[in-house]
Amino acid sequence: MAFWRRKSKRTEVVGLDIGSNAVKAVELRLTGESYELVGLGLAPVPAGSIQGGEIRQPAAVQQAIRQALAQGGIQATDAVIGVSGGSVIAKRVSLPKMSASEIGESIRWEAEQHIPFDIDDVNLDFQVLRQGGPQLEVMLVAVKKGRVQSYAEVVQGAGLSVVVVDVDVFALETQHEYNQKGEGGGEVVALVNIGHETTNTNILQGGVNVYARDVFVGGRQYATTLAQRFDLPAAEAEALMRGEHGSVSWTEVEPVIDLVSQEIGQEIQRTLDY
Repeated sequence: MAFWRRKSKRTEVVGLDIGSNAVKAVELRLTGESYELVGLGLAPVPAGSIQGGEIRQPAAVQQAIRQALAQGGIQATDAVIGVSGGSVIAKRVSLPKMSASEIGESIRWEAEQHIPFDIDDVNLDFQVLRQGGPQLEVMLVAVKKGRVQSYAEVVQGAGLSVVVVDVDVFALETQHEYNQKGEGGGEVVALVNIGHETTNTNILQGGVNVYARDVFVGGRQYATTLAQRFDLPAAEAEALMRGEHGSVSWTEVEPVIDLVSQEIGQEIQRTLDY
């Protein structure tokens, strides 16, 4: 499910995961019917550069992208990116049976009934999940145009051409489908991606999306809790979270880490129980 796509004849592409804590970059090359991993890079994003999914310091994010590309020795210039957070709305809706072209014509009216944004301010996309009998089950997704534009401009400013903009939670689903071709049957699968600020969750049954949600907890909660519990600077709390030595012993740190893990697990469980 992509909100923006530009045709490209190149067989190499760079996938960018632009997070509030780090930029992750991978270069893939199409070889036959599969992909080959060519390069992998990671670079930190300065604190405060991205907040709540909104890019506050474009220059800092561009520099992190360049660093990730350099670290991975990545040469591809066509980029695939994703967006998530409060500017993304996904709704499962039922529609009368109709053709794909008819859905495309009526989806704007349907979105106005379900999307809490001005319809002129969003990019819309949809995917038919199930069709049988007189009804269609459709996943309707909307993303604020400003969010898509801000990420695309930052990536272009780093010297890349954006060829696809997707939604993180559905990109996770696509990755699973590609890697598990023909496997799983009708089983229920929960896909969970824990980021720095946001956790993407996606529930599939028989390879079909049942429920998708972004949970606004993530790895940052570990450092925040450590800083509050032991009155530490943010940098030292981050270091302790990664297992580095500091002014607080690991014996004291470990129970706090376990507690936060339980809290994040409970949030994920609530999504699964929904």
